[in-house]
Amino acid sequence: MNIGIILPDLSIGQLAFEAINQVNMEIWNGSKYDYTIFFENISPQCVQPMCGVMNISEIWGFNGLLVSTTLDNTIYSLQLRANVQRAFYLWDLEWLRDKKNYLQNLSILRHPKLALVTKNKETAQELERYSNREANFISPRLNLADLADKIYEKHITN
Repeated sequence: MNIGIILPDLSIGQLAFEAINQVNMEIWNGSKYDYTIFFENISPQCVQPMCGVMNISEIWGFNGLLVSTTLDNTIYSLQLRANVQRAFYLWDLEWLRDKKNYLQNLSILRHPKLALVTKNKETAQELERYSNREANFISPRLNLADLADKIYEKHITN
């Protein structure tokens, strides 16, 4: 079973550090999942990943759980024609600053094939106020294995 995460880049920053560090910890602890990190922009790595790292242009052959982290790479994941379960980890409330296209944002956030994951209850409340859609999961840490277990369990029971 595969888990992929899409990051804007791998440079020094909280998102990249958290994602790579969490993947490394899960691999170190013997996770049952295989991980792949996809990046949009070439940059130096803030932490050496213990898994495959590929440019987003290589995502076409991926199957499994695909976790996006920005509105832009969520659009990319939704356009992907592959056997994937999609999740959007709302790392940041982008629409408060530069992503002001409300209708486009709603089309992403309300997409029926997209599971929404937030860091905390406050973020989940803001998501619901903005899009009138509840978060599917709340995950304080970017625990990908736990998220995959919950998504696959929910998918099997539906």
